[in-house]
Amino acid sequence: MENITPPNFIKNIPEVGSFLVLHSSILYIILGIFFLGYLVVSTILIYHWNTYGMRAQGVIVAEILYLFVSLSLFSIAVLSLYYF
Repeated sequence: MENITPPNFIKNIPEVGSFLVLHSSILYIILGIFFLGYLVVSTILIYHWNTYGMRAQGVIVAEILYLFVSLSLFSIAVLSLYYF
């Protein structure tokens, strides 16, 4: 089988690893910033649910589901960064 060389313009495309280096400490900082934003939005959302939802059963279920799913996703993100 003949060895085929790529055209010249392909050689000028940089590889992802050569210009983008993300260390786990930078990713932890980014995750922390997202978590702070999550806290602000969650506080506003739960306040709104409690103030205007009049503690209906649907509001309680929504709060539990929202907090459980979102905190599970943040836990998975932290675990994945731990093994990164």
